[in-house]
This record gives sequence, structure tokens and C-alpha cells, in this order.
Amino acid sequence: MQKAAFLLWLLFSSVFACDAGFESCLKKTKDLKAVSTSSVNIPLSGGRMLVFSKSPLNNALKNDPFLHLYLFKTTKKIKFPFKINRYLSNNRLASLHERVVCGKILQPQKGLDKLGVFSKSIQTPSLVVNGCCELVGIGTKKGVVQKAFIEHFLRHGGTYGDLGVRVADSKGVPFIRSCNPFLKHPFKSGDRIIALNGKKVREAAEFCKAVLFAPVGSTFDVVFERNGEKRRAKAKVYRRKGGGYISDTFLETVGIYVDEELRVTASSNEKVHKGDRLVVVDSHWVKTQEDVRTALSSVRSDELLVGVNRRGLEIFVKLKRD
Repeated sequence: MQKAAFLLWLLFSSVFACDAGFESCLKKTKDLKAVSTSSVNIPLSGGRMLVFSKSPLNNALKNDPFLHLYLFKTTKKIKFPFKINRYLSNNRLASLHERVVCGKILQPQKGLDKLGVFSKSIQTPSLVVNGCCELVGIGTKKGVVQKAFIEHFLRHGGTYGDLGVRVADSKGVPFIRSCNPFLKHPFKSGDRIIALNGKKVREAAEFCKAVLFAPVGSTFDVVFERNGEKRRAKAKVYRRKGGGYISDTFLETVGIYVDEELRVTASSNEKVHKGDRLVVVDSHWVKTQEDVRTALSSVRSDELLVGVNRRGLEIFVKLKRD
């Protein structure tokens, strides 16, 4: 009984100690009005303001539509701007909104689609900081945008690389889950990624970060395995068109963007209209964006049929591959 009581006391004291340790960070956040219900506004050195906003913003120096990040110049003098964590471990973190929520990153950010997973339920948007009030990430409804992606944005804006594939982990090995038929690449669904530019790839997160941060137009020397046979090929880095807060069906490559219900939100393709809803892709019925990627992965011909529902009418249109 005494042991249980001691463990309970230890638990509560550690929780309150964590809260108290980050109280000055929370006060700084509130004093700077860094967090609101729809955005975070993070003052950085050099008169810069890093913003995450659910709503589109204009006149930004840099804009990342994939992660809803913006960079502005500000003339407002901030005595103690936020620093981005560079040296400390991320084992003792806190999410700051109206209160302190202590925790850690359970799963790292895997590209644009699978953001970091925080160990506790947090109010969003929020700042994720370490014990020195240094920025580690931004908490959003999709997950935590981690510092590597924040730093990439500050250097390069919203430009990311793409090899034309989406990857996942299986039994500790990254494999290609789907392939973009509108881009030229040497891959097929199911290929296991072994190495990029001579460096072994241990998980999908490593692959995603290396590709996304690579210069558009550069090439990777890729070693991969197909049906037990090891292969090697050059793969060109294209400009990423979908992912994160943008749809990611591969149709973005030909100018077609959809929402979660596969209704077209924007289209530069004259055959597909805004308001159309995707129903069939290359003879496959589709209900989700992943369904569309999977259907497109099997396309081999130069043309494919896409069925859309347009104001109650089922219409099929042809899309061409370059």
C-alpha cells in the first residue's frame, strides 16, 4: 500500500514538475501572443516571423502550401525571439497553447503526409518546445511539423523533391507503395528500397526526408530489390505537387486537385471540371485518395480513362501520359 502511494506521489510530482519547468515558456508564448485558435506566430531572429495558419495569407516572403507555413518580415522589435533547437535532445518536450502539455515525439515526421506523433493529446495549433523554450515543432491537427521541415522551409520555401513514388515501412524495410504514372522513374509498386547515393535506407522517414529536401532536377543513385533481385538505377528528382494539406493522388501532376471526398477543388485540365467527383480511375472504383494512387500505380498504357460524376451524370475522360 505504501509503495503504491509512493509511486502515485512520484507520478504527480513529476507531472507538476514538468508543468512548472515550462511555465516560463508558456508565459513567453502568451506575452508574445504567439498562439491563437487558428494560427501560431513565432518571432525569429533577424526580424522574421514564422507563421502557421489554417487560412491562406498574402504578401509572405515565403509560402509552403503543403504545411501551411509562411514567413514574413516584421519591424516589431522582439527582445527574446524563439530559437530553433539545434543541440538538446527531444526527450523532454511540451506543447504550449492555453496550458502546458508535457510529452515527447513518439513517431518522427514521415514526409508531408504523416506528421510527427506527440505522446499526449494536445490543443492545436501549438508550439512544441524543449526545456530551454527552443522551437522543436508546430503542433497541428495532422500532427507535429518537426524542426527539420521548418528549417527546410526557412531556407528553401515550399519547394520539395519527388521521385514519383510513395513509400511505407514493412518489417523494418521501406518499400514502394504506389507510383506516379505521369513521371518517368525506374520503380514499381512493391520494390524494396535499399540505398540512396550509397547510403543505406533504414526506414521510410529517412527516404522521404532525403527525397523531399533534394534539389529539383538532381538525381539519386538508387539501389532497390524487385522479386528478390537487386537492381540499381538513376532516378530524377521532380518538383513535388501534392501532399500535406494539398491532395496527393498523383493527378496533381496534370493539374487536378481534389478534397477528401474526391471532389475536384481545382483543375487546369480542360477535360476535368471543378466540382466533378472522381468515381473510376483506369477501371478501378475509387473512394479515397489512396485508392486513386493505387489505381494509377498499375497504369501502363499511354492513355487512361477517368470516370467522374458531373452534376449527377457519369462522364469518362481520357488523360494522356507524357
